[in-house]
Amino acid sequence: MKKIIKRLLVVCSLLVSLLLTNTYVYAASVTFTGPTVVRAGDTIQLNIVIAEAGRNAIEGVFAYDSNQVSLTSVTTSMAGWKVETNGNVMTAYDENMTNPTKGNNAVVTATFVVKGNVATGTTVKIALNNIALNDVNNMSYDIGTVSYSVTIAKPLSNVNTLSNLSVAGCTLSPAFNSSTTTYSVGEVDFDVTTLNVTATPTEGTAKVSVSGNNLAVGNNTVTVTVTAENGSAKYYQINVVRKQDPNYVASSDASVSQLTINKGQISPSFSADV
Repeated sequence: MKKIIKRLLVVCSLLVSLLLTNTYVYAASVTFTGPTVVRAGDTIQLNIVIAEAGRNAIEGVFAYDSNQVSLTSVTTSMAGWKVETNGNVMTAYDENMTNPTKGNNAVVTATFVVKGNVATGTTVKIALNNIALNDVNNMSYDIGTVSYSVTIAKPLSNVNTLSNLSVAGCTLSPAFNSSTTTYSVGEVDFDVTTLNVTATPTEGTAKVSVSGNNLAVGNNTVTVTVTAENGSAKYYQINVVRKQDPNYVASSDASVSQLTINKGQISPSFSADV
């Protein structure tokens, strides 16, 4: 308590005013907001929100299971406010007493990291206990406790393979295998302008996209991209040759229409026949 009094005396004896005035119980004026989906290894950012206007200081004690999460930082985005911590004790205040809350201000952000070995289905609870607020009239408000809890979700799937791959009217070579990523379907007729590919992901949460299946005459490579839920990608390729137009007549003209040099002059003057 001496440390708190000494600290807040520097900011216009704020804590002294708190101790000399009445303390009121004023529940539900402070809330925790945080993510609703959390997995092992994730970062949890909890915003401490003060609902009322005219508050210029908040103090509380973080409580959590250190086997589940660790507290990595406590910061404020409020202009002119300062945050101090001593272990799990947090104090945030308007250092120059010029910028009290305006209502529903997220005055503090506490960042926690979920440990990688926390099992799916585990409930993680984080609380801020012994909360006290101060206002611009030097009134103290005893808030009590606010808490946040979330159930650890299963990890994002890393499965990025296909369970099936086929091409309409064509036969894959070699035969499809989920671990084989390069195939060929040989030649297709000139009137085949698009390769109709059917690709089924092994895991339903994965996304599949097909590119390069609008065929040009000659060699083409069609790429099937499988993106797992966690963002990792695998690529399957299908090589195909589109035949030339049967009505195509190759030109026998091998001449050039123009010939220039960057210095000097060509002699004689350019002619396509020379």
